[in-house]
Amino acid sequence: MILAHLLKGCCNSSISLIGGIYSPSTGLIDTKKYEYALFKFVKSVNQTENYSAILFPSFVLKQAKLKGKYAHWDGVKRKKIVESNFLDKSFV
Repeated sequence: MILAHLLKGCCNSSISLIGGIYSPSTGLIDTKKYEYALFKFVKSVNQTENYSAILFPSFVLKQAKLKGKYAHWDGVKRKKIVESNFLDKSFV
């Protein structure tokens, strides 16, 4: 397992080496540059170990509408979380 700060440093270094991943003309991500940066990143991470998988987790907050016992967002419907001392009341 790689420590998060080392992982971020390797990733940023790989992006810097290729001059960024955004197109200077459109401002959008250049997929070729992005793929090359990922290749460089995986190569740098695998210098000392041989990883079979590298995961890039993300946490995305979405605003949900509450109706009765359910929360709805982006076409998803889930039963509302039961109140708990663990969560801040604003999440329930």
